[in-house]
Amino acid sequence: MSEFEGNTMLIGGEPLSVPESERIRFVPPSEEAVKVCCGPHYEHFRRTGESVVHRDRPLRVFRWSHRIVVAE
Repeated sequence: MSEFEGNTMLIGGEPLSVPESERIRFVPPSEEAVKVCCGPHYEHFRRTGESVVHRDRPLRVFRWSHRIVVAE
């Protein structure tokens, strides 16, 4: 699998924060958490033991855990 083919699906959080088109992404296998910059805040996702099949490929699931607002 290349880095450009996603291996992870981000689930949960506010739908408008992380668009559907950005919820499948490559995350290195050793990573346990992901943070996504969404304007003035970061959405944080934690790895679960779950997986889903998307377009005939298994994807690891990272579930939304919290948001941090960036201070100005």
